[in-house]
Amino acid sequence: MSKNYERIKSVAVYCGSRTPMDKAYEEAAVGLAKFIAAHGMTLVFGASNVGTMKTVADAALAAGGKVVGVFTTNLPMSLAHPGLTELVVTHSLAERKKEMIERADALV
Repeated sequence: MSKNYERIKSVAVYCGSRTPMDKAYEEAAVGLAKFIAAHGMTLVFGASNVGTMKTVADAALAAGGKVVGVFTTNLPMSLAHPGLTELVVTHSLAERKKEMIERADALV
């Protein structure tokens, strides 16, 4: 019997640019990223190199996963994660969200 997640090729993870005060959230982000990578899925996220966004991207990359970051020109490029598989740059936050949705089979 096939598991439902086996049909999912990419997962968009919406998370913050701040590190959570409760480490349980950070641990959950790492666990999710490792699961995504271990099952051959691509992580799609907001591309920032800070906070929970950095945590989830670093964990997926460390687990050998593909990571697509969707960034916006509204933010300084110095905040973009430098080690991504692919970086997509949009011109607005609305366009950023739309791009993430279009690139993902599942949203978290």
